[in-house]
Amino acid sequence: MKRHLLPLLLAATLSACGDGGFAPPMSSPVAGVRETVIGSTLITESSGLARSQRDAKVLWTHNDSGGNAEGFALDTNGQFLGTLALLAGNTGGTPITPLALDWEDMASFTRDGQPYLVFADIGDNNAFRPNLTLYVVAEPDLTGVATPFTMTVTPTQVISVSYPDGPRDAEGLAVDGESNSFYILSKRDAQPMLYTGSLGTAPLGAVLMSNLGAINIPRAPAGVANPESINWTTAMDFNQRLNEALVLTLTRAYRYHRNAGESWFVAMSRAPLAVDIPQYSQSEALSYTLGGESFLMSSENAPYPLAEIALD
Repeated sequence: MKRHLLPLLLAATLSACGDGGFAPPMSSPVAGVRETVIGSTLITESSGLARSQRDAKVLWTHNDSGGNAEGFALDTNGQFLGTLALLAGNTGGTPITPLALDWEDMASFTRDGQPYLVFADIGDNNAFRPNLTLYVVAEPDLTGVATPFTMTVTPTQVISVSYPDGPRDAEGLAVDGESNSFYILSKRDAQPMLYTGSLGTAPLGAVLMSNLGAINIPRAPAGVANPESINWTTAMDFNQRLNEALVLTLTRAYRYHRNAGESWFVAMSRAPLAVDIPQYSQSEALSYTLGGESFLMSSENAPYPLAEIALD
């Protein structure tokens, strides 16, 4: 189903309420879209979103670049729950200091019954970084935790990743927990390329990814103004059942169905279903909800909107 929504949030008048939240914008008149804003002054560039693997009402996000190496917990109404700071540690006997150089996406997955979060330092606007970094942390159990909380965690894995065909910019990460593999989607290529690698289980890892090829996604017609608004991919996620993928651009989301026994690349080689999204100024993060009946998306620019879009 296609949905059209005026950017009501951009004209909304907000009243600050500290880190407890902001006054929400006026309600959207469009069925299937629920809007609010992210209620914390700590979150200034929501560049990635991931559902909790523990609680359907909890989301995780992070800022983009230049800040602390930390994630933030929200409820699905955008209310701030707390901060999760990544600590330096002797991972595999080697001192590792997490850095928020250019964090562009995150994902969640479950392995051997343990839920994890992955923070992806994969941004590279100028395509000069030979190695990127994935930080894997155990998702904390927030049951009974007073909010707003501050927690610390040492990554269980720090994985250095590189492309087989040279550096490029990327903002989309998804994880398949069943195969213990991660997928990265390039952002600025004429045709977005899908890369993959194994997460493994070692505390330290170095992964040369495989280039699976270009996905099937609409491209801007020749001569259109600002083609990057259509062509750039800014986020990616797999649903909990691992039979759907979503890819976000600045103006629309694209939904791919995966048949049983099919690879993600084959699924994403077919033409997707387009889903209209709220037209925010810089939409760069999305996540399926835990049940997969909807997805949430956010924008990096003020007033930091958070929208939930129902799926048929």
